[in-house]
Amino acid sequence: MGGRINSQSLALIASIGTVLMLPIQGLNLSISAPIFARQQVSVLSQRLQKLAQSITVKIISGNKGGSGILIQKEGQIYTVLTSHHVIESGKPNVIETPDGKNYPAELVKEVKYDNKDVVLLQFRATTNYAVASLGNSSTLKEGDEVFASGFPFEDNSSVSREFVTKAGRISLLLERSLKGGYKIGYTIEVEKGMSGGPVLNREGKVIGINGIHAQPLWGDPYVYEDGSQPNDALRERMRRSSWGVPIETLAYLDPPIFPPENPQPRNIDFKRSNNSTPVVSLIDNIAKQITVLITWQNRHGTGVLVAKEGNKYYVLTAGHVVRGKKELNVVTPDNQQYSINISTIKTWEGTDLALLQFTSSQNYQVATLADYNLGNEDRVVFVSGTPASKEANLPSHRLFSAGLLYAGGIDRAKDARSFSFGYELVYTNFTDKGMSGSPVLDSLGRVIGIHTAAEGEPTLIKQKIGEAKEIQLGYSLGVPIRTFLALVEQEKTPLNLKKHTTIPPKLSEPQQDQIITSALKPEPPEPNADEFEWLNYGNKLLRSQKYEKAVEAFERAIAIKSDLYQAWYAKGRAQRLQQKYQDAFVSFQKATVHNPNYDPAWRELGDTLFALNRYDEARQVLEKVIELKPDEFIAYRGLCNVLGELGNYTKAIKACDQAIKLNPQPLQYMFRGEMLMNMGDTTEAIQDFNTALRLQPDNPFAYRQRGLARAYEENYLLALADLNKAISLQPDNAYAYVDRGIIRAKMGQQAFMQDFDKALTLEPDSASIYDKRGFARYYRQDYNGAAEDYNAAIRFTPESAYLYYKKLGDVRTAQKDYKGAIENYTAAISKEPNYAPAYVGRGMVHAIVNNKQGFTEDFQTALRLQPDNPWFYTSRGNGQFILKDHQLGIQDYNKAISLFPKLAYLYYTLRGNTRAEQKDYAGAIADYNEAIRLKPDFYIAYNNRGLARIAQEGFKGEIAPKDHSIRLNYNSITVLYVKPDTQDSQKDYRGAISDFTEAIRLKPDFTLAYNNRGFARSARNDHQGAIADYNEAIRLNPNNALLYLNRGWTRLQQKDDKGAMEDFKIAIRLQPELAETLKNKGVTLN
Repeated sequence: MGGRINSQSLALIASIGTVLMLPIQGLNLSISAPIFARQQVSVLSQRLQKLAQSITVKIISGNKGGSGILIQKEGQIYTVLTSHHVIESGKPNVIETPDGKNYPAELVKEVKYDNKDVVLLQFRATTNYAVASLGNSSTLKEGDEVFASGFPFEDNSSVSREFVTKAGRISLLLERSLKGGYKIGYTIEVEKGMSGGPVLNREGKVIGINGIHAQPLWGDPYVYEDGSQPNDALRERMRRSSWGVPIETLAYLDPPIFPPENPQPRNIDFKRSNNSTPVVSLIDNIAKQITVLITWQNRHGTGVLVAKEGNKYYVLTAGHVVRGKKELNVVTPDNQQYSINISTIKTWEGTDLALLQFTSSQNYQVATLADYNLGNEDRVVFVSGTPASKEANLPSHRLFSAGLLYAGGIDRAKDARSFSFGYELVYTNFTDKGMSGSPVLDSLGRVIGIHTAAEGEPTLIKQKIGEAKEIQLGYSLGVPIRTFLALVEQEKTPLNLKKHTTIPPKLSEPQQDQIITSALKPEPPEPNADEFEWLNYGNKLLRSQKYEKAVEAFERAIAIKSDLYQAWYAKGRAQRLQQKYQDAFVSFQKATVHNPNYDPAWRELGDTLFALNRYDEARQVLEKVIELKPDEFIAYRGLCNVLGELGNYTKAIKACDQAIKLNPQPLQYMFRGEMLMNMGDTTEAIQDFNTALRLQPDNPFAYRQRGLARAYEENYLLALADLNKAISLQPDNAYAYVDRGIIRAKMGQQAFMQDFDKALTLEPDSASIYDKRGFARYYRQDYNGAAEDYNAAIRFTPESAYLYYKKLGDVRTAQKDYKGAIENYTAAISKEPNYAPAYVGRGMVHAIVNNKQGFTEDFQTALRLQPDNPWFYTSRGNGQFILKDHQLGIQDYNKAISLFPKLAYLYYTLRGNTRAEQKDYAGAIADYNEAIRLKPDFYIAYNNRGLARIAQEGFKGEIAPKDHSIRLNYNSITVLYVKPDTQDSQKDYRGAISDFTEAIRLKPDFTLAYNNRGFARSARNDHQGAIADYNEAIRLNPNNALLYLNRGWTRLQQKDDKGAMEDFKIAIRLQPELAETLKNKGVTLN
């Protein structure tokens, strides 16, 4: 959300002797914290650098060239492995060895390379060179650290630069090779000239050969050797990575070359075999034994055997399969038919489920049911059922279909109708008439849901020949098995159910793609097919995540019938899934022109405008959707989001309220809670997360969000407890570790980097993780590290570069590199002219450098884009204060208060901070007074008022680390050293202590207030009281080095040199760079 400030940003902190303030940067209040020491190259990296350099050679081949690996020596003959594409055919080859000598080299022509992008060269030398130790990629897993080496070219030339080694992680491991034999994807930024160089594991063994760099500008290297292609989502991920050929490829050439250690294919269970895989065959066999046919007259549905008691069997199916039927039969897997007693059928109002009974002496297998949260991640699922025969005289056959269950089903669904009758599952599996009631199974063969419907047009389209056809648009829909279990539990129905709660192992994206691709192989229509056949074919391609081909199919339909609004709508969906938002915008517009009352197209148009940052237009479109369909809760969700971005929080919350009224599911409460948290109302947000957890106690996302909200309120111990719970529920979710890492960074714990390392092990090529780590590093004042992370995010998702350039601008502003900051903000604006926060950031820098015209113009643009955003007015108010126009600054804050009175207490607190920053302490205290009047339990206002009371009398003393300005400091503890003879007894320490005490009463675990009260007590020579406060602060946050430093200074004033030295040693152990600070103050530790 543009311009978000949360309540944690409001806290001010003092240390021994004064009040500090950092200038406000952009929309976020700055953070004063220790600058982390730059990470030094590890001993491991240094060793690998030396090893890699000893085995890597430079190759010159005509006008081409690259790098190579010394892999073998026989007498005076050395063999070099490189990429085939670095060799220019018919030209002489030269090898430059690590000692700078050049040798002519010959191709090894006796080997059949089988179209692999590898080649061998040999040269003769009397010098003794090291040869590589070869490993095996089968030992790798995603997230493993690897290193790539080579000689990159100078820009736009084939002249090599100096040797380099770069570190990264394995991002993808393919089950099938791409053309050229490429199977290993990694996050290292491989440059031209490094092709043919080694990829090494942590042991220094070569496990691959560099060959394809990330984000290629031309060509499409992402084609499998058999000519097939990965789905579009996986292919987009592939583009983020560099690619290498596994070293064990050498073992399978003809003749085999010196084989790697234990050469063997990767030991996995997902290999292609007759268009299937072992896991698919296993699940199919399970499904075959538990799937039954439910028949009546000449029609049928499907069901699943879920329980057995003696000779009585229970079948679960869709409610609409049995509703209104007078006679039903069940056909079991052995083709036996049993009649159903209609009076025993159990249905549930509002839920499309039914439970049937039949009696048999035969022994049939019953399903294992899986009860776990399906909303955490996309996963492979299978549907087993019998579709109706296309020909009247032909028998029906069971269909077993693989597909992808979407965790965010609401974002994929066509409209709110997709969530009627208990439908909560949205998946891509091919289904057809006759399959209602089919079991939906997970990758362990357990039933997780019942298939009930498929999205489509409810009316039949009459063809020229009079035939009726139904248009297929969207996905398949089902009811979670958890719903069934809750219903029978609620009614105390005694059933002998087999139930598991464990989550199945996570499959990698290549594994998922292989399983689904082998199952979803839609056949293209005949050349003379009509528009509806092309439309349905395109929808199947869309389900297969073949978005580009789906667009082509929809265009074929449009070419036949240009006003087919469903085809324009479907084309827009495929384009939006490719993140081609401008193209999607055109398609959805066409759909609404051809059918102005088609609400799904209007909703997708609104979502697309949101993605284009055209928020006011998105608002108008979503209001149109609601006008057409007042019960469309998905449109209210979207409207809530849009209004939030526009800063119209009052209306945003009303839209969220309506979404909850129409669909009171946990997800809606979490959505509103996240919106409230973004607005700064963490108290209300936590209540929503509590409601979501009451409705769904095992929801890890709700724990994560509540943990972040608690961290904003500085309830760090409870926040960590929430994140630990989220991780226990979903240990493979990278973003739970990310959230915990952010909380630890705010707590001053250096261990926050461990959480981000774990996250990157799970998702090595995630721009979002680098973005969040950049924020954590920025918070800790590791500005260079933050910039590195934001640049990595740009590399992984260049289409979102504008977001990260804005954040780079924030980093440069914090570094006081105002020229660089303006360049970054301007880069963000050039890539996305509608991105208002970039104008705000640049406007603030203009204020800092006293460019009033630039400041005015940028804020005018930002407020034109988001005219109701109160945070933009508070930011402009800050800028007005910086420019010494206090009256205009006050007016801007008053405007923010009028726009969202509910958060007036926050805005008064922020304005108090800004006034204190300008040394207007009396004005600051007046604002804090007003904040306390509006919210008497707002502990932060008491804390900040206490600091302003101290600051208003002036300051005499010296800050450590060295800093000669008087500042109020946000969010973390800063240390000051005050000489005893410079303390000012005229300060209002008594009033300050009273304020800090009240803050502690309201929030007993408020570490900062204990620190601040300790400072005030120390300044009044109440050293024992100060020590007691620091002790409590350390108990609450034992890993914060600066608390020990504060206590150490106080102990020095008590003449407790030994105790002070112990504190200083702990501080340095926790934060080594503090040693220099102490040294500068004349403190020497033995």
